[in-house]
Amino acid sequence: MIPIDIHTHHTENTENTENAVVNTNLPIKHTDAKGYFSIGIHPYQTDEHWEEQMALIQQYAILPQIVAIGECGLDKIWIKQKENKLQQPLFEIQKQIMKAHILCSEKCRKPLIIHCVKAFNELIELKKTFRPDMPWIIHGFRNNANIARALLAEGFYLSFGEYFQEEALLTVPDSRLFIETDESKLHIEQIINKIAAYRNSSQEKLVHILRQNYVHTFSNCNEQTAYTL
Repeated sequence: MIPIDIHTHHTENTENTENAVVNTNLPIKHTDAKGYFSIGIHPYQTDEHWEEQMALIQQYAILPQIVAIGECGLDKIWIKQKENKLQQPLFEIQKQIMKAHILCSEKCRKPLIIHCVKAFNELIELKKTFRPDMPWIIHGFRNNANIARALLAEGFYLSFGEYFQEEALLTVPDSRLFIETDESKLHIEQIINKIAAYRNSSQEKLVHILRQNYVHTFSNCNEQTAYTL
């Protein structure tokens, strides 16, 4: 089955592994599982000892059931809520971790699932710097249409969940659209129905679009290259 839920944390529901990309954390518990998974260091896990975690992620990333790298990213709101007792500014550490995920994504030929809060300018700058071959997907997009347009202009894909701004949703063309449950209590079909109504589409048509986008976006998975970490 081709996933229609591009990002979920609901690992307790085994059906999700067949119909969704399930976010998994270290230590990984799905090495023998069937389904689709992503792996990465969430921005909330930012600390000075991330290199050891990243080394493990690079090992797990080659598994066939790991279809995406992440979620990873930048979050300035979280940083403001933390007391900075580290030797380096937390945001600089987040950027270092993000760069490591970008390199891992390129080497493994797997898309990047990104968490971004109040740091879209920095994220766009990273994309311009690295010029990645692999798709970058902003998960849980809740921002306005102007930010959506800026991201679309740089080649990003946008994934929408339970909460979103209507104008931003309608700005995204079918070919750049994904849908997710993330941590929502709603079932993916409920979110699809809600988004289909806003986009004046049928549920069946939207599901078809989501499956097409998955096939197109993830088609390079597991094609190894000589890219060096």
